[in-house]
Amino acid sequence: MAMSKFSEYMTFETKYKNLIDFLKETIPEDAGKNKPLLPHLLRVGTFLHDHGYSEEVVKAGLLHDMIEWTDHPQHLICDSYGEHVYEIVLANTKNRDITNPQQRREDYVNRCANVGLDALIVKAADILDSYAYYSEHGNTTELDRSVQIAKLILAKVDKSLDPIFEKLDDLAHN
Repeated sequence: MAMSKFSEYMTFETKYKNLIDFLKETIPEDAGKNKPLLPHLLRVGTFLHDHGYSEEVVKAGLLHDMIEWTDHPQHLICDSYGEHVYEIVLANTKNRDITNPQQRREDYVNRCANVGLDALIVKAADILDSYAYYSEHGNTTELDRSVQIAKLILAKVDKSLDPIFEKLDDLAHN
């Protein structure tokens, strides 16, 4: 069984090598205010891959913070990875023009809901990873923020639609 899991991981690295190389080349070392960005993106992408989500969802998971944390032109994401991946990434991107943190969260969760289930799945994977990271590092402020976002997502979706939302529900009610 361990060999099978190792093979799956190698398949992920092989399958998404070009995208992973792109991330390594594009993301500045200091990107990500509260947690290192590249490891976060890789964990989100790996989670989505290992749980059998579509290639588009995995790619969007790997790219979900690119617009927010880099000066990478948005159109290149669309041109390189497709319109649906771009829509998911854009929906998951914080609008920094909204200064109120709660309104900003509501905005991107609403945009994810408008794009559809795939965007909500990526946001859920993002929050699950963030919660795990901040739990490990004892950052209670970010843990509270993660729970708030989880609750906003759960208000938009029937948790029985996908197992990821059940995990998110466990996090929100823990």
